[in-house]
Amino acid sequence: RFGTWCVAGQAAACVPVGMCLPAIVRWAGGPAHALVGGVAGFALLLGCIRSTTEPYVAGAALVATALPYQLVTNCAYAWVEGNPSFGPEERGRTTGRVTRTLAVAQCLLAVLSGPLVELAGGQLVVAFDAAIFLGVGTAS
Repeated sequence: RFGTWCVAGQAAACVPVGMCLPAIVRWAGGPAHALVGGVAGFALLLGCIRSTTEPYVAGAALVATALPYQLVTNCAYAWVEGNPSFGPEERGRTTGRVTRTLAVAQCLLAVLSGPLVELAGGQLVVAFDAAIFLGVGTAS
């Protein structure tokens, strides 16, 4: 249950982070710099989750992944929109696919990862390992 609540908390944290995202991207110096920061933030937080034995530290780190998650996904949108090789129609289809894929992946992970974490003895990082293994959240 703890794992499910942590992943649901991460999903809920994405809403206020998303509202602040334009200011964060401007502060970072644009989408490219923000994307690099998001990837680095993800690596740092996932390393924290994997290395800690305290469930509440790992849970807090998991909720904190909302910012790098938003940076990585939304800066990709900014790249698609700013790329002259994508026409308006193709941009709309690509954005729609990414949006639907991310929403479904986030819901599935929030609901299904809790039991997986319980089976793994409370290791929260198992949810991310499963997502990576299954390719959930990729827009291909």
